[in-house]
Amino acid sequence: MNPKNKRWKGGPVLTQRDIKIFEFLFEYKCATEEQIRKKFFQNCTYQACYVRLSKLIERAFIGKKAFIFNNQAKSYFYLKDNGLVLLERNYSLKFIKKELESDSPAHDIGFLDIAENLKEYSMVDRLITENLFQSNEELLFSDELSPFSRLNPDAIVKINIESCDYLVALEYELSPKWKVRYQKKFLDYYLESGIQGVFYICQNEKLKSRLAKIDQEFWNNFDSKIFFCLSEDVFFPSGKVTFSNLNGDNFYLN
Repeated sequence: MNPKNKRWKGGPVLTQRDIKIFEFLFEYKCATEEQIRKKFFQNCTYQACYVRLSKLIERAFIGKKAFIFNNQAKSYFYLKDNGLVLLERNYSLKFIKKELESDSPAHDIGFLDIAENLKEYSMVDRLITENLFQSNEELLFSDELSPFSRLNPDAIVKINIESCDYLVALEYELSPKWKVRYQKKFLDYYLESGIQGVFYICQNEKLKSRLAKIDQEFWNNFDSKIFFCLSEDVFFPSGKVTFSNLNGDNFYLN
């Protein structure tokens, strides 16, 4: 998609970069200033990024909020209704679901870094976040992606292996949830034949072991299609991450 420069009423020109920032915030529901700067202001000063974001806040295209994580105050940016209207108008789209603000910023900010890194892997043909998938009617009701609509993974990843495409669900676990919630989610994944695999990226080893133990409850009745790795593995300089399942099978993504 190629956004065009436009002028908003009473303000300066809305640039292609601004539209791309709106798209970025809609895709992930939130992003920190550092994440936005890394993506869109690589050759600019910190001040240039700060000033531009402040202009977009002033015109109510985006918003800024604070949250507490690990006893530290942090802030994030999110898309507002005015920004969404321009995003839809620019791309001639109409989103059927308009979830603009994250209800779990710590998770979504962490997931953003993981997803953006995975997009650089040569085997990853496409990564569609939950918000993009659930808001786009064409994607949501397509034969290829419809099996994912009920389970709402954090993202759908299309992986290319020797000229063949495979669709997998991607889940990021930052902190533990109730056991019964995982049991239901795992069972739903196993019963959904249209989903070929599930990649769980866990924040720490303790959480990874807990999920693997829950997955073991289904081991005797299903071939294991849930693979696990740690979030830190995604950022190894080698550019390769290993996902493992209970069968001892490894999937190498690079």
